[in-house]
Amino acid sequence: MSAESGGKTALKGHQVWVGGKRCAVSENPDDCEKALAREGVVYQHLGEHPHILKCYGLVEVHPSVHSLRLERAPYGNVRQFIRNTRCTPPSEQDRLTMALGVPGGLAHIHAKNVIHCDISCRNLFLFPSWCVKIGDFGSALHDGTSPANNIVEEIRYELPLRGRAFEERPHIKRELFALGSAIYETMSWKMPFEDLDDDDVEKMYAAEKFPDVTHLLAGNVIRDCWNEKFDTSKDVETALVALMWTHGKSGRTRKSGR
Repeated sequence: MSAESGGKTALKGHQVWVGGKRCAVSENPDDCEKALAREGVVYQHLGEHPHILKCYGLVEVHPSVHSLRLERAPYGNVRQFIRNTRCTPPSEQDRLTMALGVPGGLAHIHAKNVIHCDISCRNLFLFPSWCVKIGDFGSALHDGTSPANNIVEEIRYELPLRGRAFEERPHIKRELFALGSAIYETMSWKMPFEDLDDDDVEKMYAAEKFPDVTHLLAGNVIRDCWNEKFDTSKDVETALVALMWTHGKSGRTRKSGR
């Protein structure tokens, strides 16, 4: 993805052109053109929402070569931001504000009969005032179809089988499990089991062993996402809003008592 002049938008494409010269190209341009067009359709179907990245459609950057023009996040994706500020994370309240945007955006996505299929902090984008927007719908399930049947979330975001066949896991439950991991990464300021390799994480999840959340402000919400206690992303949003209100009120009470 490359930024356009002015810094307000960015171009997502399979080729990079600078000064009329092609600097990089994908191996399968025809497939990439179809994927970009499909992602553009998903964005158009979703419409505008405060917690979904804005898309301004396909643009021709060179004859028969297209890119998606997207809203540019000034602070990049959430995972990059976490890694760049590891030693100086924002306050718990600010991190909770970041986390709250994700189920809000997902509720709209699901209401439009779309499943993102790849919720992850690398696909969440940070804007001023700790506003987070969901982007990257290249893997989305829309109108009952997806680009590939074997699309899976990142291993730290993937719902364990729990006695079910791979394809029998409900899409919404997979999405909400991934949401729990996104909230965990935002609140703890690190990925789940960040120090383990993927194979070990998979074994831990299969054994129903997850990171400790007792010390986290949204720990109960994260645990309930992982344990499939929520039915909708709206339920998760409601739980975080209640937590935000309670935490904010207790903070004001402590301050007034000084």
